[in-house]
Amino acid sequence: MELIKPGTNYDFLGKSRTVITLSLVLIFAVLALLPFRLNYGVDFAGGTEIEVAFNEAVSAKEVREKIEAAGFAGAGVQQIGDASENAYIVRVERVSILSAEQVEALRETMNQQLTGYGAITVDVDENVGDRIDVRSEQPIPLAELERAASAAGIELAQVGERVRDLTRAGEPTYQLLTQSLSDRVTSTLINAFGADEIDVRRVDYVGPQVGQQLRNRGIMSMLLAMGAVLLYIAFRFDIRFAPGAVLALVHDVAIVLGYWVVTGREFNLTSIAVLLTVIGYSVNDTIVVFDRVREILARKNGKTLAENINTAVNESLSRTVITSGSTGLAMVGLLIFTSGSLFDFAAAMLVGVVAATYSSIYIAGPVAIWVDKKLQESEARKKAAGGHKAKRSAAAHAD
Repeated sequence: MELIKPGTNYDFLGKSRTVITLSLVLIFAVLALLPFRLNYGVDFAGGTEIEVAFNEAVSAKEVREKIEAAGFAGAGVQQIGDASENAYIVRVERVSILSAEQVEALRETMNQQLTGYGAITVDVDENVGDRIDVRSEQPIPLAELERAASAAGIELAQVGERVRDLTRAGEPTYQLLTQSLSDRVTSTLINAFGADEIDVRRVDYVGPQVGQQLRNRGIMSMLLAMGAVLLYIAFRFDIRFAPGAVLALVHDVAIVLGYWVVTGREFNLTSIAVLLTVIGYSVNDTIVVFDRVREILARKNGKTLAENINTAVNESLSRTVITSGSTGLAMVGLLIFTSGSLFDFAAAMLVGVVAATYSSIYIAGPVAIWVDKKLQESEARKKAAGGHKAKRSAAAHAD
């Protein structure tokens, strides 16, 4: 199927300086705003995320005010889906309602009231948060642990098991289950709007250390993908083409990051999946062009590399339009019929498809030409240096 007439010869590379300047401006703008505008989700920032829906119309402002009044200052409330759904994501950058002061108060209370049971240690895992681990030298009755927690101002879970006896091998170990942050937020909303008016759909929480690990591994996965592309193209095609392909990937990732920078939408693990998908899509587009360049170079038509790359772009233009157009249409369908994370995936992918198509034409090719020029200049300098050495050697022998 040919959408572009054979023999078409648009001068794409003739405009490369202008479009590369525009790309650099966009990339620097995204990188400059990245630290201030990138809205890390719970996956990376750590905290608790609760999806709730109301039977009656409720504004995000009302929900935020009720949650902040319960002691969760800075809570984020974002509407999802259609306005008629009355659904919101409540995001709190904490995993537990326990404070360091409360834990210290519990430690002091136990050491004062439970002295007959030997030395007592109290630990809290910040990545879990809604449980307190207690160890002692002698077994402690569970009722005593509950009384000590109450005296220290610790609110235990309202339902189910409140204190667990985890003693093993004669080492007294206990676990106090405290009221979770999601329980506190949910009870706050129920008290404000009524139990029949609210539906808690989902609760996710990630500890700060886990969030940092996920973020670091996501970045590492992208760097490894780019490194693998660099090696593949260097061995599969030519060293001249590898830097251009990698810079095209950097360009595409930066432009797609611009979606989250501009919109302020949540950047999470789904966003990493989008970036990796864009990297794969961009590589595919670039390799198609470079493969056509290699075929044309094999003809030895006497043209410059710039002319051959321009020819290759024109010859693969029909395929590029069909592939990018069909992918773009699929993303538009998702934009129309989905919401939430899928909407963000589709919107960012649509930006990525446009960026990948653009970079395979205006970034990868011009960089390959620049690298080829530098390699030729380096080779010319080496030959010139070799010639001077030969002349000096001949002159020395003549003397």
